[in-house]
Amino acid sequence: MYAVIPAVLLSFLILISQVTAGCCGNIKQVDTDAVKRINSAHQASSSDSSGDSSDDSSSIPAGGPGLRFVGCIPEQSKRIKKITSIANKMLDHARLTLVDSKSEAYTTWFGAAEQSYYDTVVEVFQGTGKADRFTYDCATCALQYPEDDSMDTYAQMTKDPSRHIYLCEKFWETEPVGFGSQASLVVRSLVQFAGGGEITNNPVNRKEAKDLANSKPIEAIKNANNYKYFAETYFATGPGSKDFFDHLKELKIHKEMPAGGFEHTVHRVG
Repeated sequence: MYAVIPAVLLSFLILISQVTAGCCGNIKQVDTDAVKRINSAHQASSSDSSGDSSDDSSSIPAGGPGLRFVGCIPEQSKRIKKITSIANKMLDHARLTLVDSKSEAYTTWFGAAEQSYYDTVVEVFQGTGKADRFTYDCATCALQYPEDDSMDTYAQMTKDPSRHIYLCEKFWETEPVGFGSQASLVVRSLVQFAGGGEITNNPVNRKEAKDLANSKPIEAIKNANNYKYFAETYFATGPGSKDFFDHLKELKIHKEMPAGGFEHTVHRVG
């Protein structure tokens, strides 16, 4: 596998070689240029068509626009269509939430708002693209890792433009929407694609991710799970909350949010 490093992250690579573990203090004003870039990305995402889709369970050649499936049965293909739509909404709301670099939303998951760190996070979320422009493979993971029940998804970053996301057995045991859901895992995979080899999937829980942001912001902005937690939290509690609860109702998922935290448990009803 060869890591592809997008051009938008060249500045990030320069940053990595220059920064230390310390942080440079809070930004006093919102980055207006970043706001314009976020708004432009949001408008482009909203106006972009969904592309061609198919429920064919056979292997479909990768590449080109549209949602594609490999080794998926019709029920899986139908579920993927739904969760990619949800993932796109999560990313849209995440971009809008990023307009203020010193907001609690940002600092909770990425640490003190040093300008170059903030610019990197904005660039990563801009570079995710749309979830329904990828190939979803339902078969390969089980064949390659038959004994590994800890994997949920993994993203393959190669020189060809196929952009595969591999869905493992644990993925199908997860709820479609919510914290740690299938939609959230798709968001995490898209973040890894946007970051190329610079964004890693460091398996930290929500508390550990917050601690990482607080103590080592440079590591938080390189961790795909911090992006995932940011996106899913403010989809559920911010401007995207109506969409969030609409999807819970549609998919017959009951949600409980304990006081004082963002964690929740889900179970099917009906």
